[in-house]
Amino acid sequence: RTHRKLARLKYVMDDWGVPKFKRELESRLGRMLAEPQPLTWTNSDDHLGWHRQAEGSWFVGVRVVSGRLRDFNEQHRFRTGLRQIVSKYRLEVRLTCQQNLYLCGIADADRSAVSQLLDECGLLPAESLPPVLRHSMACPALPTCGLAITESERILPELVGTLQSELASIGLKDDVIRFRTSGCPNGCSRPYTAEIGIVGASTNMYTIYLGASPMGNRLGFVFAQNVKREDIVPRLRPILSAYNSTRFESESFGDFCHRTIALQSVA
Repeated sequence: RTHRKLARLKYVMDDWGVPKFKRELESRLGRMLAEPQPLTWTNSDDHLGWHRQAEGSWFVGVRVVSGRLRDFNEQHRFRTGLRQIVSKYRLEVRLTCQQNLYLCGIADADRSAVSQLLDECGLLPAESLPPVLRHSMACPALPTCGLAITESERILPELVGTLQSELASIGLKDDVIRFRTSGCPNGCSRPYTAEIGIVGASTNMYTIYLGASPMGNRLGFVFAQNVKREDIVPRLRPILSAYNSTRFESESFGDFCHRTIALQSVA
């Protein structure tokens, strides 16, 4: 806390390491902590769409682009529509770390009606969304956040659309690439663990990060700095083309970049 720009837990962990942090935490708690249990997972995606719950009812995962619940126009009444659904059917709402939400506790008899209401308010089924849009994320940035130095949320649809068009043009329209933008290096949208992370650096200037794991358990590396917004996708074009032509079978874009750029640069 003596250095405001470093007043985040990640910097403490990086400086101290886990053993020292654990000792300090135990001294303040006044008791010993158990050793950490091994953690493994096999999927990092939200469970969008319809799924059975343990007690037999249903939940539906709803994609909310950038987590922005508002009524944009008559065809996209996200806030009004969701309020109507939750109020009418008394549903439990759970929020996800990917800025989406789950409507839980839906009875068999109500599933069709809930689907119709979601469609009427413009919340499309997840499977109908372009892959990049479905797996993208942005922080609010300008004009909401006082720390933002570039745009993020407001440019996400444009960037995603351009990237999706580029992928389609080289035969990758159905490929999932996790894409995130942040309006400043604080990275509240977790761009450093995205396969393509776009981080605001200065006015209309961004740093491009590549090579993170699809699982989110490997950080990306700096691919290009001081890239103008309109040059982001063109700058990615060569590596996307290389990915299309030389990747291993079932290799993700993040793993491809890590193998062909990050590891080779170290070697």
